[in-house]
Formats: sequence, C-alpha cells, structure tokens
Amino acid sequence: MIHNEEIKSIFSQLLPQLQEEDTAVIGTNLVVLRERLNHLRAAFPEQTIHSIAIKTNPHPKMLETLVAWGFWVRGSLHRRGTNGLISRL
Repeated sequence: MIHNEEIKSIFSQLLPQLQEEDTAVIGTNLVVLRERLNHLRAAFPEQTIHSIAIKTNPHPKMLETLVAWGFWVRGSLHRRGTNGLISRL
C-alpha cells in the first residue's frame, strides 16, 4: 500500500505541471493495480477472459495499459440493447 508521505511527494511534483484548464487528476498506483489484477487472473481458469469497465478507468492511456497487460475493456453505448460491449481496442 502507498503511504501518505509518498502520496504527498507525488502530488507536490505533479501540482506545478497542472494548467488552469486542468480540472481533475486521476492517480493510479500501477504496481498495486497490476498485482491485484494478476491475483484475480490467477484465481480463474486460464481461458477466462477478464474485462474491466471503461467508466472505472476512463483515461485513454489507462485503457491502453490495461489492454497491454492482456485485459479486455467493457463499455456501454447507452442505447437499448448495446450494454456489455467488449473490446481489445
């Protein structure tokens, strides 16, 4: 788990890079995320397809990272009958 001092250090380095138009920051500990996803993957049969909801990780680079790790992404087109779209990007 990441400690408060580490978080403070990361954000103190990040804040000067933000512009006035930046209204949000998404922070993800990729090491911990990958460990947790690999733990989940190991708990299922090898042929299981694992997908992650796009709305939980909406940034394009985050989605690219998840796909590079071998996971699928799942989204909804907000139209009747189109929920559950699964893609490898």
